[in-house]
Amino acid sequence: MMTRIFAVTASLMLTAWPSVTPAVAAPAEYLVTGAKPNRLFVIDMKARKVVRDIVIPGEGNSPQGIVPSPSGDIAYALVNGWKEISGIELKSGKEVFRASASHEGDERSIIMGFTVSPDGKRIFANEVPAKIGTDRYTVQPTRISIYRTDAGVGAKPEKILTNTPRRIALLMMNPQGDKLYALGWDFYTLDPNTGAVVATFPLRNWTRPGESAPDSLSFWPMMEASGIFSVAINYMRTDLPPTDPRAAVTALLTLDLKAGQFDVLPLQVQPEVFFTMTIAPNRRVAYGGFNEMSKIDLVRGRIVKRVPLDHSYYQFNISKNGREVYVGGTMCDIMVFNADTLARLAKVELPGCPDVGGAGMRMITTDLGQ
Repeated sequence: MMTRIFAVTASLMLTAWPSVTPAVAAPAEYLVTGAKPNRLFVIDMKARKVVRDIVIPGEGNSPQGIVPSPSGDIAYALVNGWKEISGIELKSGKEVFRASASHEGDERSIIMGFTVSPDGKRIFANEVPAKIGTDRYTVQPTRISIYRTDAGVGAKPEKILTNTPRRIALLMMNPQGDKLYALGWDFYTLDPNTGAVVATFPLRNWTRPGESAPDSLSFWPMMEASGIFSVAINYMRTDLPPTDPRAAVTALLTLDLKAGQFDVLPLQVQPEVFFTMTIAPNRRVAYGGFNEMSKIDLVRGRIVKRVPLDHSYYQFNISKNGREVYVGGTMCDIMVFNADTLARLAKVELPGCPDVGGAGMRMITTDLGQ
């Protein structure tokens, strides 16, 4: 009888007592940036605080060209004077990948642009090598080295593409992984298996009637929110006298990475400096500037709002839901603005106020754990 009572009591307790599931951290959105000499920061933009302050191993200089893995768990950066790529696991802060652009003992090479394949398995690095002699450097053909991301520290190229264009500043891939885009004097579409140029969107060599060749500053790819790479370009209308205010044109060059569509949108603005521009997820609005931030209507090609900034900033990025704009680079702070009104929401300062300079500023969604 007692055994039966205890059994019934235990059954009632198990039924009435709610089950407890251990808390599991969900993926969240973070901003990743770097600073001199060798620091990497992960910022929780919702909490407005730095959650990872990582020292990249090796000689410091200034981490550049930050490229996150597709899963967001690893950030790759150019380090050691653009001579190496370091991959940092953001959850643990450990270096899990490193590759040198110099493959031979008498070689000195730098990396100008690199990207990670959509499946996260390979890195494509545009390398500019030279042979070092007793009294001279001998320039070698540029190349794109392909590294496996699981090759660890001391990675060697799995494959080298040797027939690639010179003067490349950025590499990026389409989501399908079958096109490698290379931005330099012109915008090339490459076969990622062979390095062969399969299409060229002319810039330095464009022949648009009544327009000079454009100029641009293209070191910061920030297309994670919209899937569109964008950069401001400037050119002159040759059908007008140079003194005519309409002669100097600022435009937005865009590449829809998935569709492979290139476009040039002339902006109805006075000539000014836009260090970078980023496009909102709805693809109808862009944000950019330098000493000021402008919100640009991409349908009409006009600035609809402009606000002053505390100082010069190089980079502009946006949350993946399109609600906040992040402004950083140059110094040690990242400003947060409402994307609709451009009202100032917050300011996040990096610990110790290190010099961010031209380090990349990328958005990721990942799980960093508890």
